[in-house]
Amino acid sequence: MWTLQSLFILLNAFCVAAVNAQGCSGLAPVLLQASWAAQLGWAASFDVSGWTGVTCNSTTGSLSIELSNRNLSGSLPDAWSAASQLSQLNISNNKLTGTLPNVWGNFNQLLSLDVGVNNITGTLPSSWANMTQLQVLGLSTNQLVGSLPEAWSNLTNLAGLNLGSNRLKGALPDSWSGFASVSHCCDLITITVYIK
Repeated sequence: MWTLQSLFILLNAFCVAAVNAQGCSGLAPVLLQASWAAQLGWAASFDVSGWTGVTCNSTTGSLSIELSNRNLSGSLPDAWSAASQLSQLNISNNKLTGTLPNVWGNFNQLLSLDVGVNNITGTLPSSWANMTQLQVLGLSTNQLVGSLPEAWSNLTNLAGLNLGSNRLKGALPDSWSGFASVSHCCDLITITVYIK
C-alpha cells in the first residue's frame, strides 16, 4: 500500500530523473523524423546517447550529431528544428536530397553545420541569418542555386564558410563586404564562394 509520502518521493525521483535526462533524451521523437533513422539503427528509446553518431553532453545538455560518410539518402528533416540544443551537425558526404529547411534558422545554439557533398537543391534560406551563434558553415558540392542572402551578414560569429562547387550566381551582397578580409568585425577566417 502506497502512502502519500512514498508516492511523493517516487514522483519527485521521477521528475528529477526526467529533468536530468531532458537535455537530450526527450529528442528521440524529433531525431526519428529523419528518413534515414532506421538505416542507422536508431529506434524509439528514451535515451539517444547510445545512438550511432549522436553525442549528448549531460552537463550542458548540448547535442552533437556526426553522420558524415554514412551513405545516407533522403531529405533534411524540418522537425529537427525542434532540437534547440543542437550545437554541431555534420551530415556531409552522403546522398541527401531536397532543399535546405527554412525552419533550421531556429537553431539558435548551432556552432557548426556541414551539409557539403550531397545533392541538396534550391536556394540559400534567408532565415538561416537567425543562426547567430554559427561559426562554421559548409554547403559545398551541392546543387544550390540563386544568390547569396544579404541577411547572412548577421552571422557575425562566422569564421568559416564554404559554398564552393554549387550553381550560385550574382555578386557578393554589399552587406557581405566584411567577409572579404580577415580584418573585419567578424574575423571570418575562411570563405570559399564560387560565383558564376
